[in-house]
Amino acid sequence: MTQQKPARLFEHPVAFGSFRSWLRLLWNNRDIDRKFIPRALFVTLSTLLLSPPRLYESVRYGRIVKNTAIHPSPIFIVGHWRTGTTHLHNLLCQDKNHGYVSVFQVTAPGL
Repeated sequence: MTQQKPARLFEHPVAFGSFRSWLRLLWNNRDIDRKFIPRALFVTLSTLLLSPPRLYESVRYGRIVKNTAIHPSPIFIVGHWRTGTTHLHNLLCQDKNHGYVSVFQVTAPGL
């Protein structure tokens, strides 16, 4: 009989996201397995603590960002994991004519 690994506390894709989005996700999926409750509490705490800086950033820079024209159009890399998307991202990052976001910025866009 194989033993399951315990839920990893800090591994959740929305841990640094929007508190409002997290609450909506919890509301729509209320049946949380007991072993995932510590992770859900961590995500709740992290999203709640990041709400004030997110609000400040939105108030301070929201209009500026909304009114910023982006030319030329950005390139989005979309694909299933293990298909070379990270490699393509790394290759495009080598071109000095392009700007890019880091892998951390992609996985935690709310920070």
